[in-house]
Amino acid sequence: MRQVLQVDWGILTNGKEFEVLSKSGLDENGEEISLATFGLDDL
Repeated sequence: MRQVLQVDWGILTNGKEFEVLSKSGLDENGEEISLATFGLDDL
Protein backbone atom coordinates (compact mmCIF):
# COMPACT_ATOMS: atom_id res chain seq x y z
CA MET A 1 0.00 0.00 0.00
CA ARG A 2 3.01 2.28 0.35
CA GLN A 3 4.20 1.71 -3.21
CA VAL A 4 3.60 3.87 -6.28
CA LEU A 5 0.12 2.42 -6.89
CA GLN A 6 -2.70 4.47 -5.43
CA VAL A 7 -4.73 1.98 -3.39
CA ASP A 8 -6.89 2.71 -0.35
CA TRP A 9 -7.56 -0.85 0.87
CA GLY A 10 -5.42 -3.92 1.41
CA ILE A 11 -5.55 -7.43 2.86
CA LEU A 12 -2.62 -8.92 4.73
CA THR A 13 -2.74 -12.71 5.12
CA ASN A 14 -0.68 -15.77 5.92
CA GLY A 15 -3.40 -18.04 4.51
CA LYS A 16 -4.98 -18.69 7.91
CA GLU A 17 -5.47 -15.21 9.36
CA PHE A 18 -6.53 -12.06 7.52
CA GLU A 19 -6.24 -8.35 8.29
CA VAL A 20 -8.11 -5.67 6.33
CA LEU A 21 -6.22 -2.36 6.14
CA SER A 22 -7.15 1.14 5.00
CA LYS A 23 -4.96 4.12 4.32
CA SER A 24 -7.81 6.55 3.72
CA GLY A 25 -7.82 7.37 7.44
CA LEU A 26 -4.14 7.24 8.40
CA ASP A 27 -3.32 7.24 12.09
CA GLU A 28 -1.24 9.98 13.72
CA ASN A 29 2.01 8.26 12.61
CA GLY A 30 0.94 8.07 8.96
CA GLU A 31 0.41 4.31 9.15
CA GLU A 32 -2.45 2.30 7.70
CA ILE A 33 -5.37 1.53 10.01
CA SER A 34 -6.40 -2.05 10.71
CA LEU A 35 -10.16 -2.30 10.14
CA ALA A 36 -10.70 -6.00 10.85
CA THR A 37 -8.78 -9.12 11.78
CA PHE A 38 -10.23 -12.61 11.43
CA GLY A 39 -9.25 -16.23 10.86
CA LEU A 40 -10.55 -18.97 8.60
CA ASP A 41 -12.60 -20.36 11.50
CA ASP A 42 -14.51 -17.06 11.63
CA LEU A 43 -15.66 -17.31 8.00
